[in-house]
Amino acid sequence: KVNFCTFNFDGDNNTVFIKKNSVINGCVFFLDQDNNKIEIGEGSTFTGRSEFIATEGTSIEIGRDCMFAYGIVLRTGDHHSVLNHQGDRVNLAKNIKLNEHVWVGQNAYLLKGVEIKAGCVIGACSVVTKGILVENCIMAGNPARVIKSGIYWDRKKI
Repeated sequence: KVNFCTFNFDGDNNTVFIKKNSVINGCVFFLDQDNNKIEIGEGSTFTGRSEFIATEGTSIEIGRDCMFAYGIVLRTGDHHSVLNHQGDRVNLAKNIKLNEHVWVGQNAYLLKGVEIKAGCVIGACSVVTKGILVENCIMAGNPARVIKSGIYWDRKKI
């Protein structure tokens, strides 16, 4: 199910794949420049108004059975260049990957180059600038860091 979503394609060879049994409400997909890809894994759910921004030939990969709250931003790059003193660009775009069964809390930001391992939870309002290298942990804060490990989350209130 895809409800009230916006898809902005600015370039060539940009794709969005949404696998079966996913529910996506009110999300915005921006694919800027060429050869970007956004893939939503099977059974993943999005409460609403999240933004997926892929630029400069990068990808955003969401694994199976992920759960997203409201107001999340995933951004693979910046819209402007940052240069060093030699004139070389230092803020290149990088892929984002969330493995299966990841829960992302409300208003979290996941930035370029982040990979989140399976079974992890990202706390509300967190800014994730580095990946989680361990499965089944909670990451929170700004910048986000691991605050608890050895956890498992379930969609049902038990």
